[in-house]
Parts: sequence; structure tokens; C-alpha cells
Amino acid sequence: MSWDGFDLDEGGYVVGYEFRSSADLIFRGGSLADTSYSRDFAPKMSGGKLVYFSGSEILQVRSIDDAGAKTQPDSVRSWSSTSTR
Repeated sequence: MSWDGFDLDEGGYVVGYEFRSSADLIFRGGSLADTSYSRDFAPKMSGGKLVYFSGSEILQVRSIDDAGAKTQPDSVRSWSSTSTR
């Protein structure tokens, strides 16, 4: 998943992005290079059995402008999966 943004202030500009998944307590990132997120949903071994992801994930993104202001994390993406095995 990737993102970009813009600043509505006249002459203002975005200097970075912060993001967090539902597994994170705090936002990560902060630079213009922080424009993507990936997560591995491959099955994992547990107790000698393959365990598949089942549940939901949420990703919140907020931008930081040249004045240091941060947007509310309005850009939210969510997805879910149910294990079929």
C-alpha cells in the first residue's frame, strides 16, 4: 500500500508522512520517503501446524506540513481475512 498528499495552505508543502498499523501503539516514519507499508500474511508454523492470518488490519496515515502541523489520521485503510484452512 502506498500514499501521497498535499498541503492546502498557500505556499505550504508536505515534509513527511507518519503511519501506524493496528499492531502499532505509536506512529512511525516522518520523512517524505515514508510513503508505503507492507505486511506479510504468509502462513506461520505454530505447534507443528500452519496458522493462517484471520482477522482485520487497519492502517492510519497522517501528513506533516512545513509548519510542523500534522493532519488527523483521516486516511484509513482496512482489510480483513478469514482463514479457510
